[in-house]
Amino acid sequence: MVTWVPQVPFEFMFDQVWFFFKIKSEGQDAEELELELIDFGAEEIGLDEDALVITGTFESFGQLQSKLEGDGMEILESGLETHSQYHQRVRC
Repeated sequence: MVTWVPQVPFEFMFDQVWFFFKIKSEGQDAEELELELIDFGAEEIGLDEDALVITGTFESFGQLQSKLEGDGMEILESGLETHSQYHQRVRC
């Protein structure tokens, strides 16, 4: 199988860089937490196995990380994702 790859510079293939944080879901109300974290740059909160996954834009990474740590929430994992203009998610 041959996959077509556009011949453009790599940095132009991605529309936006997003970050994610995974925190323990135990004792957390996802809806209430989402409303609270919107002011700190959270875009979406979802459930992944036994963790809440909080996503947002790269620009708000530090602000949201400070909020989570300041509230004593344990960050289990964090990272970056790029969303390409070709609608594929690439986890870094």
